[in-house]
Amino acid sequence: MHSTPKSAVTWYAIGCYYYLCRKHEVAQKYLQKSLRINKRFTKAHVLLGHVLSLQQENEHALAAYRTVSRLLPSDHRPLVYMAKELVKTSNFAMALHVLLSALEISRKDCTVLNELGAIYLQLGRYEDAMEHLGAGAKLISISRGLLSGDDCADRGEAQQAVGVEAELYGIEVGPLLC
Repeated sequence: MHSTPKSAVTWYAIGCYYYLCRKHEVAQKYLQKSLRINKRFTKAHVLLGHVLSLQQENEHALAAYRTVSRLLPSDHRPLVYMAKELVKTSNFAMALHVLLSALEISRKDCTVLNELGAIYLQLGRYEDAMEHLGAGAKLISISRGLLSGDDCADRGEAQQAVGVEAELYGIEVGPLLC
């Protein structure tokens, strides 16, 4: 630390250590110090967003993720982080808008599809939820080599995915018609 006190990476590493130790206020201090040295250090912005989110500082977390999104416009992950933060504040409409932007950047990311499915489920748009959760399940199956190619099996996976998400959010969903 003393040999490179002006290195943003050094302060970021210290922030990572305190984050892993669950000392979020201390992590925040070192991450901010890293960002004072290098305002374009996207990894520090992302971790700062995560730390702020854990401290229930939703607006500040969103600001950190927005910064990363501006610095890396071709990366969909900051948009996913923003959407997750918006969901925490029950701003589902804005979260949906942000996730649809993420989907434009990366159509084959299971996380984007899953988050979209979860939001549609929250909004009571069960067909849309089934479509996106099913697409996410299909991508996971393809990546694991488990896809049978049978459309009915795909729909079964979608219904199971909707059921898991509904249980997670404590929503009662009747049987879905295929």
